[in-house]
Amino acid sequence: MVTRTWHVYCAIVDNFGDIGVCWRLARQLAHEHGQTVTLWVDQWGPTRTIIPGLPEAPGRAVIDSIVVRPWSEAGAGGDVTGDVLIEGFGCALPAPTLAQLAVRARKPIWINLEYFSAEAWVPGFHLGSGYDPAARARRWFFFPGAGPDTGGILRERNLIAERDDWLARGQGDALLARLGAPMSRGGLNALCFAYAGAPYLAWLGALERERFALVSVWLCGRASQTAVTPAARENRPGFQFADLPFVSQPDFDRLLWTADLAIVRGEDSLARALWSGRPFIWNIYPQAQAAHHPKLEAWLGVYAAGFPPALRDAYIAAHLAWNGITPAEELGPAWASLMRLWPDWQAHSRSRSAAFAESVDLVSRLMRFMEADPIRVK
Repeated sequence: MVTRTWHVYCAIVDNFGDIGVCWRLARQLAHEHGQTVTLWVDQWGPTRTIIPGLPEAPGRAVIDSIVVRPWSEAGAGGDVTGDVLIEGFGCALPAPTLAQLAVRARKPIWINLEYFSAEAWVPGFHLGSGYDPAARARRWFFFPGAGPDTGGILRERNLIAERDDWLARGQGDALLARLGAPMSRGGLNALCFAYAGAPYLAWLGALERERFALVSVWLCGRASQTAVTPAARENRPGFQFADLPFVSQPDFDRLLWTADLAIVRGEDSLARALWSGRPFIWNIYPQAQAAHHPKLEAWLGVYAAGFPPALRDAYIAAHLAWNGITPAEELGPAWASLMRLWPDWQAHSRSRSAAFAESVDLVSRLMRFMEADPIRVK
């Protein structure tokens, strides 16, 4: 394997999804594939939230064998393009980086890492390329996806084994105690990390009607904690609520492993919920002109393809209501059906996780592309 210098650029649009994915990508390149990685970020404050140990003042730092730098240093001199140049989610590279790219005689492999999609058009565009006349370089487009002809999904090499070992050693209680989250033994433990505007009250009402002995709801993120107001938490016998602090990426994985059920939002959390092997609902990032609707429906068509018909129909109906595609009132009947099929939902969540884990992960596919000689122009 050839060791290359990788420069990964990340612009933080909102929340922490973009930097979360780019940090996982950088760590996996360095730790599992022995690559030399510099991660460039346009916002230092949010990056410090995701990457513990970064100094308060923006500036070059080395964390976990990865160099982390602010975009403001791109014009300070030195190599800022490397052997491989990753443009995270079409972030538009800083002007000094583009200038260096334009004058280099030997161009780096320039890759635009796109957002995940399970839509049918993705294989046709994955690893497509185009020449950028301003940068005087060719750029490839790498599309994460659910099929063999896509970029795959981020998954660390030993993640599934670590999950199973952690659960076998019963580490969940200690984690919850540290975070101040109650455990419902014999009841239901639900993690909720969703966007503002989601049908929280309809969901809580559906949970209440199931008459679990005890329900613990762990609220993650300001949107969920704000939406489930003190008034919404009152007069719900058998419910325990906890507003969890912001947790590290490893602890978020462990929370998903410990929970019986999760509501997750965005792209990074979708992947982590998938690898948890637990039942989950995906609150997809809302886009203008309902562009996220076909993206959600494509994912459901792929993920729930192995579900029995009754479970598949209820699962899809719950997603459509949770994401505002159908009225919130439709969440109740869908949720009741899911709870009637709870053992099946648990079993099929484990089996679908295992089936996806048999595929090659995103970073390994990226490395295979880099090792192709010559790299095919599509």
